[in-house]
Amino acid sequence: MTIQQLFAHLDSFRIEIAVEDGELRCRGKGEPMPAALMEELKERKEAVIRYLEESHTEPDSKLPYLNKSGDLVIPFNSATKYHWWRPGGMSVGEMENQLKSNLIH
Repeated sequence: MTIQQLFAHLDSFRIEIAVEDGELRCRGKGEPMPAALMEELKERKEAVIRYLEESHTEPDSKLPYLNKSGDLVIPFNSATKYHWWRPGGMSVGEMENQLKSNLIH
């Protein structure tokens, strides 16, 4: 599972994750996190922390991702460069290509 897939899975359970004082903090807004997902987070803790610290330049921003059906999901609270509907926003095709090439992470 890629980091993007892991975050998409967390998102599907309405689980928000953040780094506080070098530790992962999870906050659920829906059903409890499955044990397998919790284990995945524990095993990949350092990679997840690095991803969060390197990828998010805006507080509470989310990254676009491809869901299980292959549809592009652009969270509204993603960085404005991913908002295709705004002037200067990245095109949908460009985002899909970058996701498939693993350039957005």
